[in-house]
Amino acid sequence: MSDFEIQAPIRRLRIHGYGEVYVRDARQYLDALESAYSGIYVFQSIFSGEEPRIAIWPQPFRVPWPMPPETIDAIVPPKHKLVLASVDIASPGAWEFLAAMNPLETIRKYLNDRHERIKDREYRNAAEKRRLEAEVEAAELRNVRERIGIYRELNVAVDAWQTNWSGDRLGSWAMPRTKT
Repeated sequence: MSDFEIQAPIRRLRIHGYGEVYVRDARQYLDALESAYSGIYVFQSIFSGEEPRIAIWPQPFRVPWPMPPETIDAIVPPKHKLVLASVDIASPGAWEFLAAMNPLETIRKYLNDRHERIKDREYRNAAEKRRLEAEVEAAELRNVRERIGIYRELNVAVDAWQTNWSGDRLGSWAMPRTKT
């Protein structure tokens, strides 16, 4: 039997990711995940009426919050600590954690919501970029139409101003000489 025996309702959390990360970054990620899990566990335990309730303070609404990470880690019972169950070393790979259900569910929802917000932001940024490019192109076309109108008013030969366009953009052409 394993030293890591979680007796509360447990849940698995599988986090997918890509390789080629610095060990320092992976360690910081795991520390942040454990701190988030422990903080949520303690917070929910203090303010819920469910068992096992952590009864450190007689009045729950006078709990000093935020607590130092060392205090939070000391409060979480060993049977409810976050456990790294498996790691799939590949790219993409996955990390699988076992822990008490409620805090892990909170983290899962946060990660999903965060992923959706990032996708929405990327979509909005791409749509905004396309809209701005369309506005620039429309402005360039208006500029070309205005110049064509000016050339016609000045009786510049059509072949003279058409041959003076240079480059890929319609607005980057030189002023032709007028007809003599």
